[in-house]
Amino acid sequence: MGSSSGRGNGAAGGGDTPARSAKPRRGSTTSCCASTDKHPDVIAARRTLEDLKKRQQIEIAAVRRGDQTAIAASGLAANPVYQGIKLQLSQADVEVAAARRRLAIGKARLPSCAR
Repeated sequence: MGSSSGRGNGAAGGGDTPARSAKPRRGSTTSCCASTDKHPDVIAARRTLEDLKKRQQIEIAAVRRGDQTAIAASGLAANPVYQGIKLQLSQADVEVAAARRRLAIGKARLPSCAR
């Protein structure tokens, strides 16, 4: 089951981390009102929320590193904005490679011009 954020199953645990982290938050609101902070259900809900937040940070870090599995699991690969950014990055890489090639050719010619 997907969420409105467009994210798929997480690479680290097979779930939609943002959607799953929202569930304990909603459930714990009613539990907190009816129980104390020491109630086992409240403690379990808070631990689950903390674990999910940690997992989400790990997944975000993996996407930022360019981990293709994490990117595919997050649904970013199908996102048109992400695809546009990837295209711009590829174009910039080509331009940098061309500039480095021109620089190398210029450096190679420089000693012959100095004679």
